[in-house]
Amino acid sequence: MSNVGINLQQYANDPIKPWEMTYKQWLKAARELFGKCWLVAFEIGGTDGHGVVGEHHRKLICKALKEGLTVPPEVLKDYPDLQSK
Repeated sequence: MSNVGINLQQYANDPIKPWEMTYKQWLKAARELFGKCWLVAFEIGGTDGHGVVGEHHRKLICKALKEGLTVPPEVLKDYPDLQSK
């Protein structure tokens, strides 16, 4: 999974960072931002069963882990394969 083009600095002023959100929190935030009707199409598919929205969340978490940022255990619970990274 490529993290090319992901810039975590764009979230510097956010009170809660995407990699600090569980998948459900991330999905709720995305729905509020984009609107539920538009977003439903992006909740389908994906390699992790979380759809395109989940894949982007996973990429943000991977990038955060690679940069040594703290990712809470409850967030990693949504992506068990990332817990060892």
